[in-house]
Amino acid sequence: MTPFEYILPLVSVLVGLAVADLAVSLHRLLRARSRVGWDWLPLATGLLAVLLALEFWWRFYSAQDRPLFATLGGFLLLAIQLVLLFLLNAAALPDEVPEEGLDLHAFYRQNASYFWVLYAAYTLFSTIVRLIEFLQNNLFRQQFGQALGGLIPMVLMIALFLYMAWRPRRTLHAIVTLVLVVLLLVEWWGLRLG
Repeated sequence: MTPFEYILPLVSVLVGLAVADLAVSLHRLLRARSRVGWDWLPLATGLLAVLLALEFWWRFYSAQDRPLFATLGGFLLLAIQLVLLFLLNAAALPDEVPEEGLDLHAFYRQNASYFWVLYAAYTLFSTIVRLIEFLQNNLFRQQFGQALGGLIPMVLMIALFLYMAWRPRRTLHAIVTLVLVVLLLVEWWGLRLG
């Protein structure tokens, strides 16, 4: 068996748990719909989180020949990304609907900073993995401009997510969430297995 064949089941299980946690939270909201004050923004962040989880699995499967994850250090980076991805999905929607009801608008206000810090941390570790792969393949020196060009948007996104975590401007959160969902869907359209 290749290292990829050992790691893929773990990745699949953890991505599946992340998606399942979000699905269970959505199920509980729908079951208690009469006690829920609905708001579209937490639902959109839930969609964003599940798209990110599915994209992670798809990209991981498509990158079977990447040697980074065959090392313990690379595997630890992968494990951290997976835990952050699970936490991000778990943070998107509330776990329970209390008997007195739940206002999703208030939930998002209280939870937004946690969600966006997790998103920033996930993006940071994705950027670290990308940078290490460039360095391992000696591509950093050969393709410095391309490497830098790929890192700058990631660093700007991390800064934006951290800004959003500490500045709860609903309009900004709504715009960024919708743009990220659209970007993920557009990016997905061309992905293929194998």
